[in-house]
Amino acid sequence: MPKKLFKVVWSDRRFYLSIGAKTLLAFLTIIAVLAGGFYYYTSVTFSSHVEEEAVAELKSKSQGAWRLFYSRLDQMKYGMLQASSDEANKSSIIKNDKAFLKKTLERYSAVRSYVDYWAVVDKTGRVLVRRNSNSGDALDINGAVGKALSTGEPVLSTESVNREFLNRESPVLASRVESKGLMQFAVVPVVDNGEVIGAFVSGMLLNGNSWLAASVYEYFNAKSAIFMVESAGKATVVSSTGLPNGIFNPLTALSKSYTGPLSKGSGYLGEAELDSEKVFLAIDPILNLKGEAIGALGVAEYASVAEAHVAEISSKILIVTGVGIFFSLLLAALIYKDTSRPVKAIRAAMDETAAGNLEIEVDIRTKDEFESIGRGFNQMVESIRVREARLDRFNRLSEILIQYNDPDILLERALSKIIELTGSQLGVIYTFDETSGTLKPAAFSGTGEGEVRKLARGEGLAGRCVFEQKTMLLQDLNDSDMNLEAGLLKVRPAGMVWFPMCYKNKPSGVLLLGSIKPYDHDEISHIEHLVAQLSIALDNALIHREIEKLSVTDPLTGVFNRRRFVETAEDEFRSAMRYRYNLGIVMLDVDDFKSINDTYGHHQGDVVLTELSRLIKEKTRTTDVWARYGGEEFVGLITHSSLEGMYILAEKLRKSVEEHEFPGLKGRKVTISLGVGCFPCEEVKDMEDLMKVADDNLYKAKRSGKNKVVMMNLEKLRLVAEGA
Repeated sequence: MPKKLFKVVWSDRRFYLSIGAKTLLAFLTIIAVLAGGFYYYTSVTFSSHVEEEAVAELKSKSQGAWRLFYSRLDQMKYGMLQASSDEANKSSIIKNDKAFLKKTLERYSAVRSYVDYWAVVDKTGRVLVRRNSNSGDALDINGAVGKALSTGEPVLSTESVNREFLNRESPVLASRVESKGLMQFAVVPVVDNGEVIGAFVSGMLLNGNSWLAASVYEYFNAKSAIFMVESAGKATVVSSTGLPNGIFNPLTALSKSYTGPLSKGSGYLGEAELDSEKVFLAIDPILNLKGEAIGALGVAEYASVAEAHVAEISSKILIVTGVGIFFSLLLAALIYKDTSRPVKAIRAAMDETAAGNLEIEVDIRTKDEFESIGRGFNQMVESIRVREARLDRFNRLSEILIQYNDPDILLERALSKIIELTGSQLGVIYTFDETSGTLKPAAFSGTGEGEVRKLARGEGLAGRCVFEQKTMLLQDLNDSDMNLEAGLLKVRPAGMVWFPMCYKNKPSGVLLLGSIKPYDHDEISHIEHLVAQLSIALDNALIHREIEKLSVTDPLTGVFNRRRFVETAEDEFRSAMRYRYNLGIVMLDVDDFKSINDTYGHHQGDVVLTELSRLIKEKTRTTDVWARYGGEEFVGLITHSSLEGMYILAEKLRKSVEEHEFPGLKGRKVTISLGVGCFPCEEVKDMEDLMKVADDNLYKAKRSGKNKVVMMNLEKLRLVAEGA
């Protein structure tokens, strides 16, 4: 769109006349009407608007309070999901090992001190163990335990509990309630081989717990309380902030106009009166698992704040109106011509801007304040253009940040985009190792690979940047011997900046940018915002990688778990069928492993399995895929190897284990038996057949003396492969 010029130019002989004199005269005839309308607007419409805004803001704060209310439930659920997936915990529930389960509860309670109630139940709902060793009673919690055990899914709920229930956990806990209390529960079933064998139960008592109210006040600057709804429409405060100027206190009483709807599962939002004080109140029921209202979460603000604001605005408008009328009467003649033309020019330019045309400029030379208004308008449009450009940068970078979950690819693509958006010629992203304190280059551009190295703790400006968590700037580098890649040439940088990458007060790295042009303050500030977005995306990508890793690996040995191995093997078998290449399955089992466990203990057995997995990875190819198949049994997927090579690999692994000194066994040797299945083979039509061949051969190795490799006759396999 072509640039448009709106021009107003007075003669050089024109004398200066202030814009104040002009505008006061222009509004003489309408100021009274405007004043009356303004006052009416303030006293009625604006007042109503302020109240609506206050209620809307309170609703938003109430929603935030509910998010906080459920946040710790989610934390309890995720903690119990971790416990329920632990094989040792499953085994202890099956064996009714109360001592081990009690230690597990004590370990989890030490990490999550805010949780008041811990228990493990069997598949019938009877308590196996509590932290105080109380057990044997049936635990139902309004059907929550039964629902979790029957569905196999976690159940989160808030329930009403009595002192007797709490006393089974702790007399101290029971002392926090008079007769009943509200408690949040997370019931997470423990599933073993598709069967529910028990559940972990955790709970947090809301009575006397000011955490939620304090958090709502800290994050949203609002007063809140948790009520227990009892029979006959009575609602009592069980938790509040306890502030001196708080709205809620233990004596706060809700009238039936609020408790009536609460008992029916409905909330209230609007103006209310509490303890003779006018407030804005948002209160919603807390429902138990059966949908019954057992409590309520209320958030409130004093209405006097909004009323004072309206009164202040009204008084100011009256004062300004009176002053305006007084001065308007003094100067009633010089208005229309001097003000209308520049106003129209500015208005026309504003309309163009509002229509989306930012290629706008006004040229006003009237020797009064309109000149500064014109300059200000031009500066405003330029500022909008800059902001639009920056917003476009944010959007373009955001496309990269939401596209990739792999941290390495994310950093590489993000660095390339940031260099492009900022016009830089050099870029390096260092990732921070929290354990060693070192900075490792993860992505770089505009410099050779040999010029970027790992930095020790606190080394250089990058090290200072990550530990001081502030941007480091170097300008005027004319004497520097550093050069930047600039097409066919190398040039000396004019500015270099180190930006700290941090999310939730946790350093994650440093971004270094260099340019042949110096960086100004606004540009640095803008890049800092880009880096903040990159830091969040990197944190999400690292979390995604960790979750993905946990979902496919065995936690003890670090190799793939059975589910991931089966998926990989199925895909590889289909590929081998299509492209006709050799494929092998090696199944191995530790000989006499039960004897090791019985003699040295299960911990030493875990050490043997961990060391064995390390030997497997060390003695086999990186292209081979290994997994823990179950107990002391491992399975490997061998691709693109000759039949002899598969046997040699299995025999090499057997000898390595036989000759290895396993720590903690006091010289006792560990041996393994191996069964090998190969494809192509007459008996193998799918991966299930191949696994069965390997398993049968493993069984033969066990039956024929152990510590050996059993594989189908190589000559027979060769003939089958050649025929295929």
